[in-house]
Amino acid sequence: MNLTLTGVDGVVHKFFVDYDGDGNPGAGEPASPNFQTATVNYQSTADVAGSFTYYCQFHKSVMFGTFNVEEGGLATDINGDGKVDILDIFIVANAFNSRLGDPNYNVQADLDQNGVVNILDIFKVAKDFGKTA
Repeated sequence: MNLTLTGVDGVVHKFFVDYDGDGNPGAGEPASPNFQTATVNYQSTADVAGSFTYYCQFHKSVMFGTFNVEEGGLATDINGDGKVDILDIFIVANAFNSRLGDPNYNVQADLDQNGVVNILDIFKVAKDFGKTA
């Protein structure tokens, strides 16, 4: 997930998704850094399927909502053969340093959907290497 979080009220905020329902950010739960009057670009993997509540850690009673994660195949299984392997790494490597609009840009290789295939996309495939769908 890619979030742009902006504080406009001068008060410290922190976005988190509460997977375990305890109302507090915990290990393995996506949580942004604190932000106040600046815009923060926050990226994380939503890797637990279900419907959860997201909160501002500091204003839980008024800043919250529903966060839904659908279960799906492995996004890093780029060629769709059911496993993350050297072929998927090859697809990302082949598109490495390409940007949206370039002839060798591959939207499936741009795993974080930021418009450029870079080391972060290779990291995502490497992290899932050996997993099966």
